[in-house]
Amino acid sequence: MNNNIIYWYIIALINSIGKFNASGLSRIVPDISHDQFTRLLKKYIEAELLLWYCIQRIHPLTKGYLIIDDTWLPKCFSWIFKLVKVQRSGKFKLQLPGITVVLLIWTDGVYRIPVSIRVWKQGGKTKPELAFEIISKVRNKLKYKPKYITFDSHYATKPILKLLDGYGWIYVTNIPRSRTINETQVYSLLRGGYMQTCGKAWYGGKVRVFRNKDRFYICNRLSYDRQKVMAMWKSRTVIEEVFRILKQACGFVGCQMRNDKAYENHFNFCLINFLVLEATRIQYLRQGKKVSIYKIRENAILQKQLFIPPVLTRLSLIA
Repeated sequence: MNNNIIYWYIIALINSIGKFNASGLSRIVPDISHDQFTRLLKKYIEAELLLWYCIQRIHPLTKGYLIIDDTWLPKCFSWIFKLVKVQRSGKFKLQLPGITVVLLIWTDGVYRIPVSIRVWKQGGKTKPELAFEIISKVRNKLKYKPKYITFDSHYATKPILKLLDGYGWIYVTNIPRSRTINETQVYSLLRGGYMQTCGKAWYGGKVRVFRNKDRFYICNRLSYDRQKVMAMWKSRTVIEEVFRILKQACGFVGCQMRNDKAYENHFNFCLINFLVLEATRIQYLRQGKKVSIYKIRENAILQKQLFIPPVLTRLSLIA
């Protein structure tokens, strides 16, 4: 029965006009009340394992690269509780309550697949520690090794960089000017606008560092040139597209629960929703039709009956 409700929850997310809370979703699907959706979200479900199962059925991870980043979800009218913290919003330029999540995605330049998500909690692990946990789990549980992984300077911490060196993974990231190479601050070491050098980084590994005007980038492959490293760095913009779609079309900010587990389940179901819509987009692309996820959702909403993507029926989520 649980699988049936999960199946209908994802269908409701796909067909929702804009109300992604339990009450709004229950109006879309037949014979399921908002109480059933609420109980589903509060239950202990291995939602991440379900996400990985869907990935294996739809598009197993092959040659591609990983991107890790975090985003802030506004909760302006929410009670302040464990997951909600007042912090500065880059969009609104104000101090507002919200939830922070850390997300890892896989992409090959065409397909975009969310792999794992963690919710930051007050008094819990920091965002770099959550990223460390995600990377370890992807490598040890999924047994996956990417072409490379990229992230911003917030995650360029000593434990993460040493972990990636230990795994033999290639990484590209930017660093603050105060970081040291060969025991010298990188800003002092590279005086010119487009200089580069190799050396021992502050965390103990050997890296090649590049300066582009006032920004500094490092890669743990000493043979890579500037052009290749900068192309790898620029590829991380894909995750910003994924964040925008998750917020605008997949119900990421719609949960109105006060329960930690409910938010984790809802976020993972939203990732499955994105995965299904992305697979549908790729199907259209293979037919020579360039259709966005927004257009797929628009067509689904305008139909007089529920839109159930063929990809979702193949997942066998319904008992």
